[in-house]
Amino acid sequence: MAEEKDVPIKEQDDGSVLAKVEAPEGFDDDEEGKQQAGDSGSDDGDGGDNDDHGDEAGDDGDDDERERIREARREERRLKKDLAKQRENSARNKISALERRNEELARRLAAVESTASSYQFAQIDKAIEDEATRVEYAKMKMMQAAQAGDAASQVEYLEQLTEAKQRLIDLSAGSEIRFANEWIEGELGLPVCPCLSPDLYSAYQAYCRKNGESRPRTAVQFFSQLTHHGFEKKKARVYESPTSAQTSVKNLLFPPQANIDRFGNGKEDAETPAKWLTRTCRRFTEALVDSQNRSERMAA
Repeated sequence: MAEEKDVPIKEQDDGSVLAKVEAPEGFDDDEEGKQQAGDSGSDDGDGGDNDDHGDEAGDDGDDDERERIREARREERRLKKDLAKQRENSARNKISALERRNEELARRLAAVESTASSYQFAQIDKAIEDEATRVEYAKMKMMQAAQAGDAASQVEYLEQLTEAKQRLIDLSAGSEIRFANEWIEGELGLPVCPCLSPDLYSAYQAYCRKNGESRPRTAVQFFSQLTHHGFEKKKARVYESPTSAQTSVKNLLFPPQANIDRFGNGKEDAETPAKWLTRTCRRFTEALVDSQNRSERMAA
């Protein structure tokens, strides 16, 4: 049982009482502990401030990271632009190189064509010279035969003279006349019959390409020359197709009638003019297409 102690008291005038109490042992130590605990709490508060400083440092680190990302993206965009420029420059250089190559090939082709044309013209000149020599030779021999009274020799050399003159005329003629003469003689593989004028001009252009004629006549010049040599260019009605009942007006070219009849391409008795012309035009067109296809296959 705890020891009881007397506590001295003193009554005040206002009736209150003052008592003197002695503090138990260890009481001051408890107070000091509480004070230290409070100080420690204050220190913890300071630690919170330190945490705030740590957060600020973390934010600075995030900003640096974001700046590095932005810089990397800027660098990526710059590299893409540089790559696009390099590709554009490369494409432009390739196009320029191809253009230069095409120009060089065009020059070479022109030189080859010029050489071929020159060779072709040289051949023609040589052939004309040879035929002119034959004409003069036939004239001389015919005169000698006349002086000798040799009628048979005169006839022989007259025939030679006539043939040599005709060949000389043919060689001296333009490409359109040579084409027309070969056509009506059946030497081109095309039927000798009335045909569409555009088809005949296409055949003439193919003839010029095949024979190295670098400057074919225009369509106006071509048909103008042919009409002066017994050909006729006029409008006529033809059917749109062999089974069609409708006719339309087309531009046609008619060779001399004698040549048409010689190759059996005249109008039959039972045919109307439109049916006859439709038949001959279709036949010529088909032959022209076949000829062009054969030329393409040979070129390939």
